[in-house]
Amino acid sequence: MSQSFQQPPPPPWAAPPGASLDVQALRHPTESSRFALALVATAASTAIVLLLVLGALTTAGQAAYVVGLVVVLVLAWVTIQIWRVRLLADAIRVDAATLPHLDRILQDVRERLAFDRRVDVFVVDKLGRVVRGETRTTMTTTFFGVRVILVEAGLVGDLRNVEDRQRCTFLMATLLGALKARHTQWSAVLEVLHTLKLTVIVAPLVTPWLRATVYTGDRLAYACTGDLDVSLKAAYQSLVGSSVAADLQATGLVGQALTVRRNPILRVAQLLRSSPHVPNRYLELLGFAEAYQGGAYAHFRQGLAAHTGDLDHVVARHRRRRDHAGLVPLAFTVSAILVLAGVGGALALSGAFDDAGTPRVGPTTPAPTTTEPTFTTEPTFTPADALLAYVPATLQGGCARTDPTDYGAAAVASYACPSGAEPTLTYVAFSSPADLQQVFEGYVTGTFDTDCGNGIISSVAWVGTDGLEQGDVMCLSTDAGVNVVWTDEEQGVLGFASSSVMGAGDLLAWWDSTVRP
Repeated sequence: MSQSFQQPPPPPWAAPPGASLDVQALRHPTESSRFALALVATAASTAIVLLLVLGALTTAGQAAYVVGLVVVLVLAWVTIQIWRVRLLADAIRVDAATLPHLDRILQDVRERLAFDRRVDVFVVDKLGRVVRGETRTTMTTTFFGVRVILVEAGLVGDLRNVEDRQRCTFLMATLLGALKARHTQWSAVLEVLHTLKLTVIVAPLVTPWLRATVYTGDRLAYACTGDLDVSLKAAYQSLVGSSVAADLQATGLVGQALTVRRNPILRVAQLLRSSPHVPNRYLELLGFAEAYQGGAYAHFRQGLAAHTGDLDHVVARHRRRRDHAGLVPLAFTVSAILVLAGVGGALALSGAFDDAGTPRVGPTTPAPTTTEPTFTTEPTFTPADALLAYVPATLQGGCARTDPTDYGAAAVASYACPSGAEPTLTYVAFSSPADLQQVFEGYVTGTFDTDCGNGIISSVAWVGTDGLEQGDVMCLSTDAGVNVVWTDEEQGVLGFASSSVMGAGDLLAWWDSTVRP
């Protein structure tokens, strides 16, 4: 990585100052997969609710339940409308007549993000005065299209000052960016289910998507300002307030952020939060900065007195992330099947209650038989299926499943795949990257000969066809022959290419040309 502060050519998603941003390209790479998980989990909980609640009622009871639900939703919508009107007496609504400088910033951000939905922004002295018990400095609420943002005045700053205007631009952009991420494309359906409180029982599977939208908002805000220093100062301000932010040291904050990221208690505590811990947002912003403005990130990194190695590792993991937008249509298909199955089950159960409660007098004619629609779910995609799909297509035909526990308790699937007489390939899937790395390190530190015969001693990183580091590879010699051992961190796979007749260098060359993903 270059240590000189020279701005590289802009990435494909960059835009000139004032121009509209490519919001889709700037989305956090985990947003699609996390949304797919949230949607399927919510659909499953909805199906269970339909089956248990509506299925236990007669047809008349179901009708009464639906009417009551509609009444509750209407009352809730009216309540939030009244609350929004009440804000006019307790806060200052941002418009050209009240806060023209802030309104100009807000309109500029809306234009750059192509945010055309209505949103009311209010400024208050303390958020807790308007919303009882609230300790945050900003608050965003939405209900069936009603969007309100509350911001404490201390975060806005003196808008006659250029630096404060830039930080305010970041603040407005991250709030509006998160809203845009949550209310575009498919997410309207999930918003409705979330409003109905059907996401409560699967909250740990829904909140990761909400946190990803916050990361998207931060990325959009950084793209709006185009200045890493301004963006980080805005993060400092949200952490400790305006008066202390100027004294906050980056080296100490990076160290604390890395501690928060590694702490298992804090990771579990974040599961139920719709907003990530602020130190995690800080690291995510730095990871995005390395890809968005490499020169600015290199300059920031030069100023750190410590933690550069750990920070580089986190940034490298960010770089390897890939968007999985193709999962969203599949998630909708599975979700629709689950909900329809819940509706069908509820109707079938309620019909049984209706029949049981109807007295029969005299002979009856047999009712015509009808065939209930059958709703099926898609076949389960097991870890073994995923591992076999990872094997090159030309080698899959000879693969046979083996016992994964031979490679440790964390192994979930394994295959042996002969490629002819020799070499022989073995693939093992693990439940987590940490377990995979632990097993691999056992080979690295073992009493084996790890010389590949071509200058490679111990393990080195290998690069995939996309040009990014995918994992580690090394040679390992035993009395039975030579092995090439590699890891694929993103896929959670440990692989072995083994031969009793080839040399280490020849086997590594064969792996590189035939097997390497």
